[in-house]
Amino acid sequence: MAREYDTPRTVSLEINVRLAALGRKQAGHLPAAAYAFARSGQLIDKLVLRTSGCARLNLPDLRVMQEVRVMVGPDAPTQHSTVAELSRRGAKEQFVRVSPVIEPPTLEFDIEPSLRSIWARRCAVRGVLRRKEDDWRARMATPIGEAAVQIWEIEPVELMIAKLPDRIIDDFRELLLEAAGMQAHSGTLAPAQRTSLRAARLHFAKPLVASHMQGLKATAHFATLVRLARESTGGLRDYLVQTSSAVRLLLCLLYPAWIRKHMVGTAATDADGHFDALVFPSSQCADLNLYFTASAIYRGASVPVYDPRPVADFTYWDYQSGTEVELIATGGDPVTALASSPTRDVTPGALRLLAAGSV
Repeated sequence: MAREYDTPRTVSLEINVRLAALGRKQAGHLPAAAYAFARSGQLIDKLVLRTSGCARLNLPDLRVMQEVRVMVGPDAPTQHSTVAELSRRGAKEQFVRVSPVIEPPTLEFDIEPSLRSIWARRCAVRGVLRRKEDDWRARMATPIGEAAVQIWEIEPVELMIAKLPDRIIDDFRELLLEAAGMQAHSGTLAPAQRTSLRAARLHFAKPLVASHMQGLKATAHFATLVRLARESTGGLRDYLVQTSSAVRLLLCLLYPAWIRKHMVGTAATDADGHFDALVFPSSQCADLNLYFTASAIYRGASVPVYDPRPVADFTYWDYQSGTEVELIATGGDPVTALASSPTRDVTPGALRLLAAGSV
């Protein structure tokens, strides 16, 4: 049983951080920081690190031994100084047990240049939120002002494939065999367990699936996929990861429930519907892959005005066009717009990955 103390004590946790050198602009604008989190995820202390060296994190009111999570990562704003956000951006972490009577060990952190460069990645997001009038005589969409735009990052499809259960891979194996004109392993799954688009009867997307499957059949990967579909689940999964660019949209259409998104920022629209924000990509995303929703306050409640579904349709955009993102919701007057089903109209653009110090 842990021993309790009548008088709480502040314990200093010493960490030695070796930061790789970066360009002057990057180092000046985006310093690193050390964080101490309680087991519950509550932030205990934070210290900005502009250079390599020793630093001390203070753990106040310590009465009993407890486990502390120490993280070294980018200097994040207060609202983003969480375990989940820092992990998403690639922060390094160590766990240490700290006692009010035993001096804690010194923790060592080595931060490589590639990791610091990842922390320096950021993206300026600019766009406009408009409402398309129901009246056929209206020629232009009207802006939606005083709305909140939520900016989400879609998890890379390679991670999605790695997390898919074996039963989903088995289901995709049957689809491949059927597309190749071979007999599927009908005994692999019971009818109630089938999770493919065919079983779900999502007729509106079937033409897209058929089109993408025909496109996949025309690639050099299809023969290997079919061969692996007749062998092990692990081999098929590994090859799907390797050929993710060829199967990305097909997998997203078939299994949209497995697409994961993480909110990376919010922005408010002005009177003209324009919004802008600065967001930080995940360390696991080589390319920026964003998804948007929007909401507005109606009668004291937050109501969605733009919420495109399924997410699968919005997982691969070209962000180098240099034009702003245009989000289009449906509805006539504001009351109708808030009550109507959100549309899926969107025009991509003006989202560009920027080096630290360039914004």
